[in-house]
Amino acid sequence: MALHLYSNNYTPGYGSVISNFIELVVGGYAAVTLNGGLWTFNSLANGAEGVYTPITWTLTGAATIYGYFVTDLAFTTCYWAELLSGAPFSYSSGGGTFILNALMKSTS
Repeated sequence: MALHLYSNNYTPGYGSVISNFIELVVGGYAAVTLNGGLWTFNSLANGAEGVYTPITWTLTGAATIYGYFVTDLAFTTCYWAELLSGAPFSYSSGGGTFILNALMKSTS
């Protein structure tokens, strides 16, 4: 799986597809291939959650980030996405550091 940041004001939901998202384009950004060993899983009263090791990008230009979406490596299927709380996160032409704590939840 690969994690991508998106730059359009879109609220993902059931049925979201890759074409709903505009992937971030700025120096210092690249999609990240997720490593199964970097997830921590916790039981919840009504399911489970997975928290990924924080991902850091050092952006080198202007950018606006609304959230992230997770796809297969062939970039054909969107598995899930999240509009981040507090979005948008805006960076001026000087860029800056963006740290993401990706979350996956399963409820019963």
